[in-house]
Amino acid sequence: MGDKVIQYQHPEAHNDRAEADGVVNGPDVVGLNEERVDELNGEATERDKLQRKEKGKQVAKDLDRFDTEEVERGPVRRFLKKRYHEFNPSHDMQDPKFMLSMEFGSTDAFKNAIRAHAMKNRRDVTFKKNDPNRIRAVCVNEGFKWFVYGSWLSDKRTFKIKSLGDKHTCAMSFKNKFVNSKMIVDKYVDQWRVNPNWNFVEMSHQLRVDTSVDVSVWQYYRARKKAKRMI
Repeated sequence: MGDKVIQYQHPEAHNDRAEADGVVNGPDVVGLNEERVDELNGEATERDKLQRKEKGKQVAKDLDRFDTEEVERGPVRRFLKKRYHEFNPSHDMQDPKFMLSMEFGSTDAFKNAIRAHAMKNRRDVTFKKNDPNRIRAVCVNEGFKWFVYGSWLSDKRTFKIKSLGDKHTCAMSFKNKFVNSKMIVDKYVDQWRVNPNWNFVEMSHQLRVDTSVDVSVWQYYRARKKAKRMI
């Protein structure tokens, strides 16, 4: 019988391959002490964590860019429309319902939606400390949590809800500060145009049906006077 040949490979060759792979396990740990194995495995784990963290930062950065980027058409704009609900005054103004990131074309549209929401739901709501860039509406009664806050995006073309407390806990009311002669005229001038003799009983009933709130006789007369000047 011939002599048995025993081949020997220096442990450092295994070490180099293990370190190149980034993970140390199996036969590649030959010749490594336990401390070095733990060290290399720890480095691989930390590297994975850092890679995931950087990937998360990039995703957040991309989303922020989509929030504010001035895009008028193309796939990015279509993507934005899918991400956020865009308020449609011709459809949504009948019964406005707010949600985070909802977008409006103007501050007037946002304010009108708040007024319509307050009247439809018979809630006393007011605007607090607003400026050209930010609008905040809250429940009139202190201690109640309903509020909505919006501001312009950097493109100055989109007004967006940034924070919201959408649960009303106050009592309902048939009186509403947003019901005034101007609002009545804006809503019903065409009715007076068709019927100049449209009276208080008919008008107040229609307003109750449309907005769930009451109107005073003096508001009716002021509104009718303004409407007749417009006809």
